[in-house]
Amino acid sequence: MKKVIELKAEIEEIRDLLNTVTANMGSNDCNYEALMNISVKMDNLILEYIKNVG
Repeated sequence: MKKVIELKAEIEEIRDLLNTVTANMGSNDCNYEALMNISVKMDNLILEYIKNVG
């Protein structure tokens, strides 16, 4: 259960980072490679979370 709680916290942290990056997409500072890396990490964490919950 501790692992699930840790995964959920990390997922929420990454979601916040992803939202920040998405909000800045109109600027020249946006790093699309970083955005994709965050998205992939988020997907992997969600899959791991689902495996641990289910």
